[in-house]
Amino acid sequence: MSTKQPAMTGAEIAQELTMTRQNVSQILKRGMDKVYHNLEKRPGDQSPFDIMVEMSLMFQVEQTPEEVSKFFRLYSENLKKKIAQSAADKFDFYELRTL
Repeated sequence: MSTKQPAMTGAEIAQELTMTRQNVSQILKRGMDKVYHNLEKRPGDQSPFDIMVEMSLMFQVEQTPEEVSKFFRLYSENLKKKIAQSAADKFDFYELRTL
């Protein structure tokens, strides 16, 4: 039986790959955007928020506020705004619309 290991931090990944933490962050953001846009192309009526939730499950993100918040920060600024707006519309949260 395998046990789930904690995710590596950006600094740990950077050290392992001998690159800067900034480069790791940029690579992760581009990768997240690519996965998001590929899921967005599928037929159906999924909101940006729904796609984010699906991705968090795909990547086995622990569904706690802290871990989901860390996951959300991996998206590019444009997608974060799009997802926040979608969540605000879905749940009628005015505060999210101001992000």
